[in-house]
Amino acid sequence: MARTKAEGGISGLQKAAILLIALGPERSAGIFKHLKEEEIEELMIRFLPVYMEDLFRGAYTVPEYTEQSLRNVFAVGATKNYFFEKMPSMANPLGIGSRALPLASKVQNLLIADFLNYLALRHNVYLSTMGEEVKKNFNPRP
Repeated sequence: MARTKAEGGISGLQKAAILLIALGPERSAGIFKHLKEEEIEELMIRFLPVYMEDLFRGAYTVPEYTEQSLRNVFAVGATKNYFFEKMPSMANPLGIGSRALPLASKVQNLLIADFLNYLALRHNVYLSTMGEEVKKNFNPRP
């Protein structure tokens, strides 16, 4: 019998997050567009501070694929002169203009996929795409 959230089970929203990571970054980013803003906010409010803390203290490391993909996206952006198209400001420190929207979308998809990867690991859901090193080294909090 499935445990309820009150009994220590995971909520429906958490199960949905695990499903999204199983679908992969492209499909899950498309599904995120159809979620209610409140549902996305609930996930982010609940888990983003823990995610950031785990990143900071080294309990979670961004997968090499994600890190390399982000480097490639920013390298392409620099090559195509997407940065400093506008005057940089506190809200837009790279001066990104409208030409860089595809770049911003790719970065957003990669970051969402990484956040979902973290949620899956935190709930002991190990996908076939995750290497043994990731499974062995991730130590979720109780």
